[in-house]
Amino acid sequence: MTKLASLHLFGNKFSGEIPKEIGDLKNLTELSLYGNNFTGPLPQKLGSWVGMQYLDVSDNSFSGPIPPHLCKHNQIDELALLNNSFSGTIPETYANCTSLARFRLSRNSLSGVVPSGIWGLANLKLFDLAMNQFEGPVTSDIAKAKSLAQLLLSYNKFSGELPLEISEASSLVSIQLSSNQFSGHIPETIGKLKKLTSLTLNGNNLSGIVPDSIGSCTSLNEINLAGNSLSGAIPASVGSLPTLNSLN
Repeated sequence: MTKLASLHLFGNKFSGEIPKEIGDLKNLTELSLYGNNFTGPLPQKLGSWVGMQYLDVSDNSFSGPIPPHLCKHNQIDELALLNNSFSGTIPETYANCTSLARFRLSRNSLSGVVPSGIWGLANLKLFDLAMNQFEGPVTSDIAKAKSLAQLLLSYNKFSGELPLEISEASSLVSIQLSSNQFSGHIPETIGKLKKLTSLTLNGNNLSGIVPDSIGSCTSLNEINLAGNSLSGAIPASVGSLPTLNSLN
């Protein structure tokens, strides 16, 4: 098995722990184990040889930390660890993972501050951290995330103000930040996001007015601002949004 490059065992009923020797396979670049009953940690050496290109271990019962070397040699395109029991933080090494397009960590027990460089990864299209215990801010690095379409951060402990620079992430289609601790104002430059279809900010500590520029987000079909401390009038421009079908 020393020359094994691709291992796909997804969609079975396998259980138990992954042999740590899997981390010693020097040619392994693809690992797909999603939809099983695996437990225990992932081998921490995974990716430390030639670097991974694809890893999906979603929908198992894995625990322990995220292996630190999965982005080595900057080749990985998709990293999916959702719906497990991983804990600890996102390794700092991931902040330079410019190859990464889909980063999915939702429904785990991860925590800590997201390394700031990750917010600005230029090729990242899907960033899903929902239902964890992450904290700290969304940083201004997000201005560099020109490919980012889906920002899914609901049900965490993120805080601080939403950076004005979020409006520079011009590919955003969905911003889901509900049930966090964000404060301050909704960025008045939000109207720059012409592709935005869903904006869910409910269950935070946002204050001030709803910016009139939100009426320039002409693709919006869902806005949820419930459970904040917003004030003032709803901008008349909201009534002119052509595809809006849900406003809370």
